[in-house]
Amino acid sequence: MILTLYSIIANFGIIEHAIGYTLGLSTYKFIQTFYASIVIPLMDTFFKRDLSKVILTIGTTKLLVGKFVEALIDFIVVVASILFILRVLLADVIDDIILHKTGHITKSEDIKS
Repeated sequence: MILTLYSIIANFGIIEHAIGYTLGLSTYKFIQTFYASIVIPLMDTFFKRDLSKVILTIGTTKLLVGKFVEALIDFIVVVASILFILRVLLADVIDDIILHKTGHITKSEDIKS
């Protein structure tokens, strides 16, 4: 039973997935804190109002445009940060992992040529 469990953990990369998930959550929390404590106050200063309170009323319907804009900017900041981390900071590590697993060179310099 223990050997079967070990085999499942080793073959399906559960440890790697758990580490990746934990790192992803901590990265997201860091980016979310940066966004809430730096980006939003700067936007509020730039627009001279609390952007989350901007409401567009059409008849009896209230559209929370400000909250949508904040969520959209939050999404863009998170995606840009993760892409930056993957592309700039971890590019060599990712290339080494791919080279080790596949045996093919996939570095961006080699792909362009």
